Amino acid sequence: MTSKTIKKASLTKRKSPRRARTTGTTSRSDLVPPAEENFFARAFRASPHPIGVTELDSGCCLEINDACLEIFGFQRHEVIGKTTLMLGIWPDPLERARFIDRLKAEGSVRNLEVSMRMKNGNLRQFIISTDLIALNGKQCLLTMGNDITERKQTEEALRRSEERWELTATGTTDGIWDWDVAGHTVFLSPRWKQLRSYHEEEIGVDETEWSSRIHPEDFSRVMTTVQSYFKKEIPAFHCEYRTRRKDGTYFWISDRGIAVWDAQGRVVRMVGSETDITERKRAEGALRRAHEELEHRVAERTAELGRSNKRLKAEIAEREQVEALLREQEQEFRFLADNVPAYFSYIDTELRYRFVNKRYEELFGRPLVELTGQYVKDVVGEANFRTIEPHLRKALAGRETSFLYPKVLSNVDTRWMNVHYTPDRDEAGRIRGVLTLATDVTSQKRSELALQQNQLVLQEKRQELQMLTEQLLTAQDRERQRIARDLHDDFSQRLVALSLDLAALDRQSPLSPESLGKALEPVREELAQLSDDLRRLAHRLHPSLLKHAGLRAALEEHIQQATKRTELHITLKVGNVPESLPLDSATCLFRVCQESLQNVVKHANATDVLVKLSGSAKGIGLSVTDNGKGFDVHNKRNHQKGLGLISMQERLRLVKGFLNIHSRPADGTKVCAWIPFQENTP
Repeated sequence: MTSKTIKKASLTKRKSPRRARTTGTTSRSDLVPPAEENFFARAFRASPHPIGVTELDSGCCLEINDACLEIFGFQRHEVIGKTTLMLGIWPDPLERARFIDRLKAEGSVRNLEVSMRMKNGNLRQFIISTDLIALNGKQCLLTMGNDITERKQTEEALRRSEERWELTATGTTDGIWDWDVAGHTVFLSPRWKQLRSYHEEEIGVDETEWSSRIHPEDFSRVMTTVQSYFKKEIPAFHCEYRTRRKDGTYFWISDRGIAVWDAQGRVVRMVGSETDITERKRAEGALRRAHEELEHRVAERTAELGRSNKRLKAEIAEREQVEALLREQEQEFRFLADNVPAYFSYIDTELRYRFVNKRYEELFGRPLVELTGQYVKDVVGEANFRTIEPHLRKALAGRETSFLYPKVLSNVDTRWMNVHYTPDRDEAGRIRGVLTLATDVTSQKRSELALQQNQLVLQEKRQELQMLTEQLLTAQDRERQRIARDLHDDFSQRLVALSLDLAALDRQSPLSPESLGKALEPVREELAQLSDDLRRLAHRLHPSLLKHAGLRAALEEHIQQATKRTELHITLKVGNVPESLPLDSATCLFRVCQESLQNVVKHANATDVLVKLSGSAKGIGLSVTDNGKGFDVHNKRNHQKGLGLISMQERLRLVKGFLNIHSRPADGTKVCAWIPFQENTP
């Protein structure tokens, strides 16, 4: 309950004063210290997130904070004692019934996205977390929410038709940008440049034109948000940060964007807009100062009320009843604090814990009675204290601060904590302590570290692929040189020899037809041999049977020649081969078979080879299995010895196929290639 509720209860008692027996002296535990009297009320009221407490059975609202009232548009007297169904907050009562059933079954609900109706009838989107707690012997619901309506509206706005893109870029008061992620360029609208006081021609298209102007203190946070969105860890990109004008000054913007992913899951484009929110930030600062002034006035009024109560000695009995009520409220707030999903504490000016919630007991493995009153340094340890002390000193100097640090626990476990310190002032404005709110973000931090590690691995893979590609190009050049050398050293020389033989015949005296036929016989034989050699060379480069007779005929001819040349026992099995197999797919599978048989001859020491070609409605596959010595497919050095595997993988990739290799030392090798395709039907 808030301090306003406490004050109202006190005034109600005065209208009908009732004496109670005085039991004598009052112990220290019966009274709430003035410094802690409004502590829970301030914390509950100051939360920027809507928080409510309702009974499980009746659904009646027991308490609600100011943030919740402001968002929903209700007055406190309209809510307290009413159910959410009476107020019409749940648009669908069945949805609430399912929510209650889930809560009863699981004990808590985390990060549930729901729609809620405001007092004016509008619907807003929330993410809520709810826990079952015991309060005054009754089961109650402690619910904390986060308004995500603006984020949903932003997502919807970014899905609008690109037909209005050019008009929006030129006519809107917001800055529009279009980032080509793959090309490392960015389009910046004229308004984007005007917001920074630049002319159109003063800013280029490099992506650093945007990133280099982000405030150094905001840069890491913005880049982390971008990468989280690229990895689809968050549903949308939305970030508020400072950016630099041409004159070197900074202003605040609200930046939103939506990305486009390709088939491989890589971001290729991101489009968004930014809004100048400098005035809003100034207004928020003014509102915060006004809130602090209001708090100061409330504190002064509370002090005045305390002085008035001292003069009313005749109403001591009533004051004792009020103090008892305060003690009851302190217990209620203790329940609330212990069930908030965060580490909540209060540290005084001597750096002692004056209050810690239940989660601190779980974090340090010590009961609350041992933690309360202890120095922060003695509780968190020397190393952790060196990290947080500068931030504590800053808060005790009157400055609100937030930071992220790794907390090392006694069991050597490290937990990443996001900590926020808020100074607490007395009625005179003097600092009397610090309100602390810490959230465990270990899972998020570990995900970020894992992402960085994966990026390093990806970089290594890219370098490896670049190296192998260079080797493949080198091998192709060598093959072209070999073919050119064969043509020059063999075929050219043989053609010259034939020309010389014919010239010699021409210089001789006329011969009889019989003698001429005998003289030309060696020339005919050499021409026939030369024709056969040229045909074999052309066949190695591109077998004509593939185009005219199909893949099966080309494989049969190649296997027949390979058997004669190597004396290997090669068996071909064919089944369900589509008649309309595309030539590029047929050529790819032929080359895979050709390269696989060549590897068997060169490396396998095999005696038997089985080649299978089979098709289905979804594609066609080829496998080459030998009974040779095999190898370790997980050893990278085996892949780097030659370029055969690389060329097969690259060929299959070009036709959207894939290659699998199964092999173990002394257990043979099986090469499997698969190409998906859909046979054309008339």
